Amino acid sequence: MIEPLRACADVYIASLPGREFRLREEPARHLEDLVSPLASAVAELANRRLVVFGHSFGALLAYEVLHRLCDDGCIAADAAHLVVSGRIAPHLASRTPRLSHLPTRDIVFRIAELHRNIPATLLEEPDYVAMIGRALQADLRINEQYLWRERRPLPCPITAVGGISDPVASRAEMNAWGRHSRIGFKSRFVEGDHFYFRTPAGQQLLIELLEQSCSSFTAARGVATAIA
Repeated sequence: MIEPLRACADVYIASLPGREFRLREEPARHLEDLVSPLASAVAELANRRLVVFGHSFGALLAYEVLHRLCDDGCIAADAAHLVVSGRIAPHLASRTPRLSHLPTRDIVFRIAELHRNIPATLLEEPDYVAMIGRALQADLRINEQYLWRERRPLPCPITAVGGISDPVASRAEMNAWGRHSRIGFKSRFVEGDHFYFRTPAGQQLLIELLEQSCSSFTAARGVATAIA
């Protein structure tokens, strides 16, 4: 999905501990343990225009990383764009049931039942279930313990995108992201659930929005940073 973006941006993808090639690492248990290293990494790109994207838990990380960069004076107000996907605005309380207290195996099966995003064959592999269960439990705990604090809206535009049938982030909850930008906000929705981008229409919409965000920077080459 990221290949079309390489024509208009240099694409960097964050890999978090406990996932992908870092699957055997211990997942982070506190938000700061993720935000701090991510902000440091993105700050190295801050001499260029930034389009920071995050889906679901990644949207929260993207939001916090941009706040850290803005608070530290690392980026200019006109040099960034936040694109969030599949997550309610950070000041809202989640409607989803708390799961992080459950055994990791139960968490995996509950998530698979809710989102239908894990193939049944993988659910039959105990080692796989144990590994992804650790990461899911850590993410859920951070999400469930997250307390938004009042602060100035970001000095950059925000674009929200989501699936019309997403059970964890409704259209109204996604539109509430508008409160967090003092520059501008827009939202787009497509048929689909939490993983709307698994469909051709959803994938096309997401790519178009990211391309538009990158092309809005006419003075320099954009940088799209995908987080989780």
